Amino acid sequence: MTLFCVAFLVDAVGDTYIIGCLTTIERRFQFASKYSGLLLSGSTVAQMFSVLAGSYLGRRRQPAFLAIGALLSAAGRLLFATPHFVYGAGAAAGGRDGNASEYEMCLAGREEEEEEAAETECSSANQVAYAMMVAGMVLSGAGGSCLFSLGTSYVDDNLVNPRAAPLCLSVIYTMRALGPAIGFPLAGLFSKIYVDFSDTDLTPNDPQWIGAWWLGLPIFSGITFACALPFAMFPNYLRSNATAHNKSNVAVEHIDCDLQEHQKDEEIVEMIYYHPREFLRAMRRLLTNGLYVCVVLGVCFQFYSIIGYFAFLPKYLESYFGTTTAVSNIVVDGPALLTADVGVEKHELSAEVNDNERGARQS
Repeated sequence: MTLFCVAFLVDAVGDTYIIGCLTTIERRFQFASKYSGLLLSGSTVAQMFSVLAGSYLGRRRQPAFLAIGALLSAAGRLLFATPHFVYGAGAAAGGRDGNASEYEMCLAGREEEEEEAAETECSSANQVAYAMMVAGMVLSGAGGSCLFSLGTSYVDDNLVNPRAAPLCLSVIYTMRALGPAIGFPLAGLFSKIYVDFSDTDLTPNDPQWIGAWWLGLPIFSGITFACALPFAMFPNYLRSNATAHNKSNVAVEHIDCDLQEHQKDEEIVEMIYYHPREFLRAMRRLLTNGLYVCVVLGVCFQFYSIIGYFAFLPKYLESYFGTTTAVSNIVVDGPALLTADVGVEKHELSAEVNDNERGARQS
């Protein structure tokens, strides 16, 4: 339970941390706002495709897919920070290291006839950095979707007391809701640190200031990577819940025994030839369920109605009110944390009340 809480918390912190550092990243690599929006949407698009395949194919090997998801998320966070290690601090860093000095020469110290070629060279470097960040967002989104979909299912399936499911899941969702409470302050804190840790006459209020936007990503990557190994060592069903699970679900027991008897090549053949048919049948049943479709559409409209506002609000505060990155992140963090925690607590209380009512009716 603790491991899942840590994994969910770090994943949510990483997402909000990138949003909090978005203005700094735009300033460093000269991105336009429309490209920043596409950058953030890379994670969402990856989640749309990976959550279907991962949650269905991973139902028989949930621990393995959880470990793969954690590794993908860790690799994505690290890849997102790679442009800093490849291209250095950038032109605004004053050429205090080798990479930064080389990059600065793209726009400084050249004749007028070479300016166009220099801008093309710098633009090419920014495009490569942008591609790395998009790939990092795709990987982290795919890994995070596996953690979210299979993680909650694994916890729910392996609880000794089914009545504790609402409380346990609410704790996990609370950890995820705490992500903005930690991610935005961390982004604000690291934005006060100069990008290459060097001494400078600039201040965070200076338009040329570039904060250490990359500093938190290796930390998140390391914590997520540390969670992957325990995930891989988990059994399909915990011993404490094995008896209850076998009594309540004979079909799953039969599938698990068959998988243990099959060889690896037979499992691969089964995955290729049989799972697509089962997947299509399952999708057809879900899409023909009117209540399910309406709930999914409602959640989608609710989510996409606020995601753009939530992602670009720190940038708007910086641009319109002239605040620093640290101040804008703190302003955004308060209301987001309050509303998220109130909603989770309300969901927890309602779930417990419904569970108690069902228990009273059964008794």
